[in-house]
Amino acid sequence: MRQQDREAGPKGPASLRNKPVQENAYIAFRDRAILLLIINRVTSVYFAIDYADN
Repeated sequence: MRQQDREAGPKGPASLRNKPVQENAYIAFRDRAILLLIINRVTSVYFAIDYADN
């Protein structure tokens, strides 16, 4: 890790460009997994309410 990366400050799109490709892929995979978990929770709750009405 270079000295410049340590002093870069807050994480953002500009600092993401300096990261290795593997780390960017991990961040994208993690965000997609979290998003899918949230969508799964919302839809399961929605269908549970829908079935309860019937």
